[in-house]
Amino acid sequence: MILTAACSKPSSTEIQSQGLEEAKLSRKAEPGQFENNISFSLVSKVNLPGQAIDVDVKDCYAYLTDDLGQLYVIDFADLANPETIGKVRGIDSANIVIIEGNYAYISYTSWQGDQQNYYTQCGLKIVDISNPENPELIGDYISGSETEKSVQGIFIDNDFAYLNSTQLVGDDQQSQLEIIDISDKGNPAKISELKVEGMPWGIHVSGGYAYLNTTLYGQEYPLGQQSQLLIIDVQNPQMPQQVSSFKVMEGTAGIYVQKDFVFLSNNTLDFEDTEVKSNLQIVDVSDKENPKARGKCIIAGQGWELDMVANYILVSDLEGGVHAINIEDKDHPTVADIYYTPGTSYDITVEGNYGYIADGFSGISVISLSGEGPTEESIFTGENTAPVAQFEIGGDSIKKDVFPVGVPVYFSAASSYDINADDLNFSWEINGNRYEQEKVSQIFDAEGSYDIVLKVSDGVLDSETVKSIEIEEAPICIAPAKERNIEVEIEYQLKNLSSTTIKDIHCYASVPQTYLPFQRVNEISVSSDDFQEVYDHSFNQILHIDYQNLEVGPGEELKATVTANLDMINFKFLDLDYKNLSYGQDDPDLSFYTMADLYIDSDHKIIKEAAQKVIGSEQRPVVIMEKLYYYVTDLMDYDFKRADDPQYPLMYASEILQTGKGVCADYAVLYAALLRASGIPCRVASGIPLYTAILEGGYLEVGHAWVEVKFPQYGWVPIDITIEDFFMSTDYNMNLATERGSGFLHRSTTMDWTSYYFDGFIYSWEGDDIPEVEQALIYRISE
Repeated sequence: MILTAACSKPSSTEIQSQGLEEAKLSRKAEPGQFENNISFSLVSKVNLPGQAIDVDVKDCYAYLTDDLGQLYVIDFADLANPETIGKVRGIDSANIVIIEGNYAYISYTSWQGDQQNYYTQCGLKIVDISNPENPELIGDYISGSETEKSVQGIFIDNDFAYLNSTQLVGDDQQSQLEIIDISDKGNPAKISELKVEGMPWGIHVSGGYAYLNTTLYGQEYPLGQQSQLLIIDVQNPQMPQQVSSFKVMEGTAGIYVQKDFVFLSNNTLDFEDTEVKSNLQIVDVSDKENPKARGKCIIAGQGWELDMVANYILVSDLEGGVHAINIEDKDHPTVADIYYTPGTSYDITVEGNYGYIADGFSGISVISLSGEGPTEESIFTGENTAPVAQFEIGGDSIKKDVFPVGVPVYFSAASSYDINADDLNFSWEINGNRYEQEKVSQIFDAEGSYDIVLKVSDGVLDSETVKSIEIEEAPICIAPAKERNIEVEIEYQLKNLSSTTIKDIHCYASVPQTYLPFQRVNEISVSSDDFQEVYDHSFNQILHIDYQNLEVGPGEELKATVTANLDMINFKFLDLDYKNLSYGQDDPDLSFYTMADLYIDSDHKIIKEAAQKVIGSEQRPVVIMEKLYYYVTDLMDYDFKRADDPQYPLMYASEILQTGKGVCADYAVLYAALLRASGIPCRVASGIPLYTAILEGGYLEVGHAWVEVKFPQYGWVPIDITIEDFFMSTDYNMNLATERGSGFLHRSTTMDWTSYYFDGFIYSWEGDDIPEVEQALIYRISE
């Protein structure tokens, strides 16, 4: 990333608050004016759907890519209260973003096709950001189409874009530096390319030279344990010429250039027989033909992207956080401060005295770079120190840190960290129970105050923290019409139709949890003894069944079965004065569950206009729910042809609104978007339609989706809008929720499938030929 100028808000936006203007002026201090050591402190955070991947900043706006194919524009004029004001979607697998002038340049590598026949499209997209509230995608340079090619790094220098790309050709990798003329933003065109050795990662262009860090692979370089710095003369962009190559530390990752020095991070976590996981290395390139190694220092964690301010290099950490390295003495760089984050810090960008962190599932964090100064314990010295224990609490709360009886409360220690980057062990003590996972859940059966104790250990030293929560009986707005005991069998099938043996097999199975008063899980059994409970980012429970020691040969099949015994209710609404209910100002769900999400584009103009037209001046939440319910049921027709396609492409709510037809997921997404646009907290839920399955003879191969709406003062209630019945009518459907939140909508959009859990099997195989495999999911239901 490039160090950008101090903040300057465009004149088109008027700021009325004198205090806010003073806050903006305080940000105009020249970067690098720090006393003593650089010092980190958190200023604000923004949660977003998916994972934050890369960020650049200009004029108080942060431009953020995510793994769901979107570019966000976030207004940080008021640092404490950032606001998302613009968005562009359709940039599948968006990666690096660089802002130059009135344009955003975004690299991408989009994997397409299916598991048996996949390919990529990759290149560079150009977005006009002259109006930050309405960014517009205007250009696309396609580097590779229907090939196995990827783009690793980009850099923008005046009218030229520099791309690193690699294409797989059989067992070989062919990499090149591509130089693109971007003077015509709508028609970027390649003017030259230069083949390079190894797989390139980052690129930085300075003073007429391009600097690439590449890693060599193949039989001569097992595990990619040799990396090099390439220096390429690009003073004539049409005729790039390599000047020199220089061996650098293995596993190279990020690169940054300032004058005659190149700064490199590396990441050797996956390499064997080494205790060093990450470093910062400095290379003197004042003599382009004869680079020289200067200093190097250890970084705890996994070093990734770099930026610079004053005499400090900032390194993002894939294990979460940012490291500040003092590089005033180029021969002896030292760690000045470390800031830890709960997510995966893919990128760090500096503007003025602030750092902007693209922090994976934790969104974007803004940190001050000039706080009160680090403590001695916060600086990495290489000596073992005790880890820091901290955790977050989640679940369907009544108010902050107050949860209802009989509903799971979730505890995550993901934000705990160790300054030495040692592996951590977790030990929980919750209501007399002990657990040893990073994430756990607990159902409390009685009202009261409960202390939650977490102990974290690195195997030698440990630390402990305690938080308290309150458990209360929640008011209930529904009553059982009938209660049924149901047995559900969920079967995952894997059939090997190829001549290749499948191995390293894992199955991930979404399973129901207890959500009183609607469903109670009495018992769950699994066909294999080798499994563990894990939770996704919405705290849905997944069983990870391990078949790693099992192989499935040609013509063979494997079945994984989960059986659940549970109590379900048909319910009816109580005769209450719903229309006069309102949300409390301290309701923790008013913010999170009213923001736009994947496919739920409640911030889209036509969604907001449609919602406003329907509800008019109405402010009573339940009346708004009712009006929008009938609007959707009157508008929509069920699309039986779409329902027959098990791989139907998902649509955004704005597209569904214009189409006027769809299946259950479409009904749910549209209703949720209209509700959120109207300030009503809601979420999409999915699972098994038990009543439908019983009508079908107890056998079903498809799931179902509906909406859960938060009724003011009462909590979450399922609304199945697809049945097009009366609003708040008696519910006889018995929809068994296995996932709540939009996680199941991510199934075909993410650039990094390993970051999400999907139902079904994953596996590997020998050889280059992709095996033909068939997977199926079957539900069997009995009363």
